[in-house]
Amino acid sequence: MNSANEYLLDKDLINRSVEIVEPSIEALLRVPGMTWGPKHVNICILINLGEGTDRFGFTVGQQVEWNPKWGEDNIQSLAYEKAFISAREQNNTSSLSVNSPWLFREHEHLYSGGIYYAGISIGVSGADEIVDQHIAEMILFQIMLFARMKAKTLKNSQV
Repeated sequence: MNSANEYLLDKDLINRSVEIVEPSIEALLRVPGMTWGPKHVNICILINLGEGTDRFGFTVGQQVEWNPKWGEDNIQSLAYEKAFISAREQNNTSSLSVNSPWLFREHEHLYSGGIYYAGISIGVSGADEIVDQHIAEMILFQIMLFARMKAKTLKNSQV
């Protein structure tokens, strides 16, 4: 990240957060009805703490050959779009699509699966949009836990 020396949030913390929830994501993707075709999700995490935006991308689950009946293979770009819209509007795409759809721009998708909290934006695409949203929330809460524990360790070392 651009500001690794100034903020508690760093690349290692982001990677560990996704790694911790990865088994749960994989388990969700195996449950019938949780996906609409692909058996994997793409994840885009945008961190903007005032000094530019850092972007992290992940793929979790079983990658299978793309079936043309699923439409265009663009779940990676949809994950980014969801994260980008959430960051721009500082809101979750599920809330935006229901409460203020006029904030979406022409050609943007009104899908759930993008969340925002305090400079952290996460977009997930590939499963059912409700599942995408839940996966994004799981990752966000893990990032928050690791950051809070890191802050606690630093606080205790300052005593």
